[in-house]
Amino acid sequence: MEGISGAIESIPGYDIAMEAWNEFAGEKLQTKDPYFEELPDGTTRRRKAPEGTSPSDAIVFKKIVNSAWKHDRCMCGCFWADWGLGQAPLICLIPVFGPLIMYSLHLRINSMAEELHIPTKLHAQMTANVTFDFLITLVPILGAVFSYINACSTRNAALVHTFLLKRALENQTALVRRVLSKCA
Repeated sequence: MEGISGAIESIPGYDIAMEAWNEFAGEKLQTKDPYFEELPDGTTRRRKAPEGTSPSDAIVFKKIVNSAWKHDRCMCGCFWADWGLGQAPLICLIPVFGPLIMYSLHLRINSMAEELHIPTKLHAQMTANVTFDFLITLVPILGAVFSYINACSTRNAALVHTFLLKRALENQTALVRRVLSKCA
């Protein structure tokens, strides 16, 4: 196996191509971990809903993150246990019905996100993630590997977190403007 990886790494321009790919992937693909965040002192903790989010929205976000964790990272459903392999790739091993089951489970996350009154553009992006995941899982056996790599629910949870963060910042900005307009 080292012979193959060594041969690939010896290709001229491999390092430059890998740097470019890592930079692109860092910006465009999975840019943040929706499960954990690193604190300034270097420790990590479970990611919570952004400050300024309503309690009901925080509860919905927690449900979304827990469902995404089960789908993509932990087949047993225990939040503290990172098995690295979720329910999605295992269920997708079942021919025909597996991808359909996971498609419906992924869409449940989208319906939970609708409780947050997400914009239609974000809903369309989340649905596109689910549809893409469904299509790649139709390939027998390899579909489970593709599902594992794609991590559709994790991507959608990250999108929801980004949306909540932006909305909380907009609410704070609007509040500051109201206070400043009353003072003036």
